Amino acid sequence: MDVAVVRSSGDADLDRAAVACVSNSRANTASRWFASIVGSHREIVRWTIPVAVPGVPPTPPYGQYLPIPHSCEGWYPPAEIKAKVEGKTTVGFQITVDGDVRDPVIRNSSGNANLDNAAIECVKSWHYLPARQDGKPVEALWETQIVWNVD
Repeated sequence: MDVAVVRSSGDADLDRAAVACVSNSRANTASRWFASIVGSHREIVRWTIPVAVPGVPPTPPYGQYLPIPHSCEGWYPPAEIKAKVEGKTTVGFQITVDGDVRDPVIRNSSGNANLDNAAIECVKSWHYLPARQDGKPVEALWETQIVWNVD
């Protein structure tokens, strides 16, 4: 998986640590399928300095919520693999206040209906930590590109 800084924090050490964090996520150690079915994904890594309050444990416990890039591993339609059909599908969707995916739609077709349908079904299985505004969860629009490549 190629991981790169899209927008720098302004601190080279923090940028390197963010790349290392995302590079070592569970999705990077997935099976051979992941190597051939790559989804473009952006992660926001936020660095915060915890403020210790005596007698109060930090919430959430640090390390509990790691950014894990999503993939469509296992969703490649077998007929398209056999026929060596490849393409890129861009899917737009709403992330609910509960972190669920709602109303996924094809924004840019791969040119193959089976790949596009697989992309929609794959994206429906994803879950997110919801966006927050003024400390409260809010719905957010999101878009991702799934790149279908046969080994």
